[in-house]
Amino acid sequence: MAHILVIGDPNDLHTQQKVHFLVSRGHHIRLLCTAEERLKLPQDSLLLPFICDHPLPYFSWKNMLLGRNKLSVLLHAIKAHSCDLLLILYAEPHVGWAYYGRAIQIPIAVFCYGTDALVTLPRITQTGVLGKMRKSFFRKAMQHVSLLLANSEAQLQGIRHLLPPSINAHVVCIGAQCDALDQSMSEKAERPIPQPYILFPRMMQPIYHHEASIQAIRMLPDEVRSAYTFVFIDKDGANHTYIADIQAAMEADPSVAFLWLPRLPKHTLWQYIEHAALCVQHPSSDGSAVTALETMYLGTPLLLGPADYDKALFESVSRTQIVPDDIAKNMMKLLKQQNKQDYRTLIRSNADEGAKSIEMERLLLALIRK
Repeated sequence: MAHILVIGDPNDLHTQQKVHFLVSRGHHIRLLCTAEERLKLPQDSLLLPFICDHPLPYFSWKNMLLGRNKLSVLLHAIKAHSCDLLLILYAEPHVGWAYYGRAIQIPIAVFCYGTDALVTLPRITQTGVLGKMRKSFFRKAMQHVSLLLANSEAQLQGIRHLLPPSINAHVVCIGAQCDALDQSMSEKAERPIPQPYILFPRMMQPIYHHEASIQAIRMLPDEVRSAYTFVFIDKDGANHTYIADIQAAMEADPSVAFLWLPRLPKHTLWQYIEHAALCVQHPSSDGSAVTALETMYLGTPLLLGPADYDKALFESVSRTQIVPDDIAKNMMKLLKQQNKQDYRTLIRSNADEGAKSIEMERLLLALIRK
């Protein structure tokens, strides 16, 4: 049994899955998160018993001295819980804590999920004077990382300019929780809302291009617009500027029945996915296509964007360019077809979260046994 300290957002589905899996394997897990992340967590969350008493300060590269002063929270958690390993979920911004690797004194593992490695880190480390400074800081932090995990080779290539040549890096794809999805379907939960609906299940971030979805909805025939409710999530998300823009776009067309929900717990999201007439998600990049895999496993028609998806898994899924009229055209095509494909065998063979999690555990434990 290992004692692992995890830095991550308890509201994030990937973080929840990692913690629950490691606990189920008998490991002693403690989760460090910011005060803001802790406040967002529902009071019935199963992660509450694992969250450290003292919140983690938000890491900022702007003041390295301040970061060092705040390091005491992290060091206290490591000592108080006799931790063998620090696991950082999402490279940006949390990998900054690895900058103090000498003080931390236990192996550090980092798991990249997608946007952090494909978009954020390349953007903030390759532009202007500040970009050069951040690049230097990140490279020094990465020198203290004992293991780097990523969902895809593309993610590793996206941050290759920040990595030591000899870093211990592995691709561990994030998959679908097949057993839990089977259980969810066996429960035959009722429709979450009575009216037919089309679901847009991704978080409120510009990379997901919800504004293009809303423009596409305006281009649908009147009989379709009146027949369906258009369901979005993450109304309570952290990107307040983008959320305000999306709200304005929705309010600009009062003839459309929009339902905008907060971030949903995993099983509630699955319920919405399973009963949707169609799921639409067209990010410009998608390092963690778990929602797409879940949609396929649940048998709901899916429209994906032009991101570079694994052909072995997504080759037969309908695709669209991130252009409103193309999105609208492909939505209409799928609504008319109304055919469901069975991807369960394909996903179980190639993207079962259980098998991938065991691979992650093996790599983590190898750091402690050295």
